Amino acid sequence: MRLIGWANWHDPNYAESVENKELAIELTIEYMKEMGLKFTGTYHQGGQYGAPVFDNDEKLCLSQRGWGELMVYVMDLDVFDFFTYLVWAWFTPHGEEQIFPDESVCIFNEFPPVPDFFTKFAA
Repeated sequence: MRLIGWANWHDPNYAESVENKELAIELTIEYMKEMGLKFTGTYHQGGQYGAPVFDNDEKLCLSQRGWGELMVYVMDLDVFDFFTYLVWAWFTPHGEEQIFPDESVCIFNEFPPVPDFFTKFAA
């Protein structure tokens, strides 16, 4: 299995990686380190290209906290600091900028938009 691109977390064209989740996480960490990518769990779930896609037509879908934990390994942060993952779950640490996948490896598929929580409940 190898990471071949990035798609939307809600894209129905790819199954959620369940059986291969640990391998998918390892491959994602390796790829993100190699490419210098770093972004929040908020982008992972809500951004246009936040979910890694693999050559078995599966995508990695994590919770925002789960993505924050993945970023601890990408950024080589202290894995024993209980709160480190919370920073990358929703926000970037002070002074850090998010770096997203290059458009050349992004997979765009047309599908009905999924309303996000904030627009759904906005006054």
